[in-house]
Amino acid sequence: MAMSKLSDREFLIALRKSAGLFFRTVKIIEKDYGVVYTRQAVFQRAKRFKDELHDIREQNKDVAEEVIQSTMRSENEGLAYRAALDYLKYNAKDRGYVDRTEMDLMGMNEIIVKGKKPSLPPVEKA
Repeated sequence: MAMSKLSDREFLIALRKSAGLFFRTVKIIEKDYGVVYTRQAVFQRAKRFKDELHDIREQNKDVAEEVIQSTMRSENEGLAYRAALDYLKYNAKDRGYVDRTEMDLMGMNEIIVKGKKPSLPPVEKA
């Protein structure tokens, strides 16, 4: 539980700075604002800011996508290939890039997908 007041603005700044990770939010609140806070208190307070937390998590996805995109452009061909293949497995299923059978449980229809599964080259050490 918080020992002194922390404004909603300060809380949201700490939550965004921590990328929405509650334990990191605690550390930031304590360091930046001198307020003693627990992970549970952050969790309870964050529940009041569902839209902001959702936006933070969407921003995290953008950051992760940027890392994948940058890695796909790596000069290390093995690393770039693996990043591209992972990207295709998750974002190009409509083009056959899958490595498992998928089932549509809502419609009770089994969808068997035979995807492209090329062999991976060895990763060169950078």
